[in-house]
Amino acid sequence: MNNPASKAVSSAAKESESTVIVAVRVRPENKSARKCLSVKPRDENGSASTATATQLSVGNKTFSYDHVFEEDTSQATVYSALVSRLVASCFRGYNGTIFAYGQTGSGKTHSVVGLPMEEEEEGLIPRAIRNVFTHLDRKGPGYGRIDHESAAIAHATGGRTTSAAQTSTSTSLNLLSVHVSFLEIYNDECRDLLHPDIPSREIMIREDRDGRMFFTGAREEVSVSRWLWA
Repeated sequence: MNNPASKAVSSAAKESESTVIVAVRVRPENKSARKCLSVKPRDENGSASTATATQLSVGNKTFSYDHVFEEDTSQATVYSALVSRLVASCFRGYNGTIFAYGQTGSGKTHSVVGLPMEEEEEGLIPRAIRNVFTHLDRKGPGYGRIDHESAAIAHATGGRTTSAAQTSTSTSLNLLSVHVSFLEIYNDECRDLLHPDIPSREIMIREDRDGRMFFTGAREEVSVSRWLWA
C-alpha cells in the first residue's frame, strides 16, 4: 500500500457531512516482511457511521480516514462502503468519481478491476456496471429496446466526459440510455481502450468555460437504450 504519511488526512469526516470520502486498503504483506503498521479496530460504542475501522497506525503515528480496510476485507465490502451510494447518486443527477492512488504493486488493479469472471473477486468497475443495470431494471415494466442509431440521435452528449445513465424526457415517455467510454492516460498520452485504432494524438482533454473537463477524439458506445412510458 502507499505510505499513508505522504498524504495523511488529519481527521475523518463523517459521510453525512462530506461528499469526498478517503479510504485506505491494506495490501496483504509477504509473511517474511516486517509488519510496520496496524489498524485500530472500530469503536463499537462510538457514533461511527461505518462498520470499518477509521484509523491506521504507522510506527508511533496514527492517521484517521473515513474507512480503513484491513487485509482480509472482501471486494464486496469495499464496494458497498465506497461505490454503491455513488451509483445511486448518478441516477439523481450527480457525477461520481473513484480515484485509486498508490505506488506500483500496491493493489490498485485488484481493487478496481479484480477478476471480472469470478463474482467474489470482481473489482469496483464490474460491480458498478452491474449495479447500473440493476437500477435500470428496478424501473419496472414498460421498457422496450430501440436501435442504437435512434438512441444516439435522441441522446447526443456533445462531448461529455461521464459514462452514466442519463434521462431525456418528452411529453409522454422517458429515454434511459447508457453510454460507455473507456480511456487510459499513460505517460501523458490518452488511449481509447474501446477503439485502439484511434491514434492517441487525436484524443485530448479540454476544459470548458465552467471548468468542466471533457475529452475530444474518443468515442462512446451505446450499451443499451430503453423507453420508459410515463
